[in-house]
Amino acid sequence: MSRAKVDYQDRPGLAEAVKRRAAKLRRLRGERSLTATALALAAEDMAPSYIYEIENGRVALASLRILDRFAKGFGMAPADLLAELDRVLPDGQT
Repeated sequence: MSRAKVDYQDRPGLAEAVKRRAAKLRRLRGERSLTATALALAAEDMAPSYIYEIENGRVALASLRILDRFAKGFGMAPADLLAELDRVLPDGQT
């Protein structure tokens, strides 16, 4: 299945939001000591390559279904995961 890549050319605000969420997903996975493969299995058999694409900002975390699958993989409620991804940290931390 082919996934549409994110085009940031004329949308710098979108680019920043996608990059921030991507970094936070990568951080959450690291905090839980999950490999992309382990997270992929816990997230209802998601492809590890898709996780890498999202974590590197090449594909946006764009659907509620994908958000729900990531939340399951992290053992969180979708609302809690979204709140974590949107939380602003001091000093420019992700």
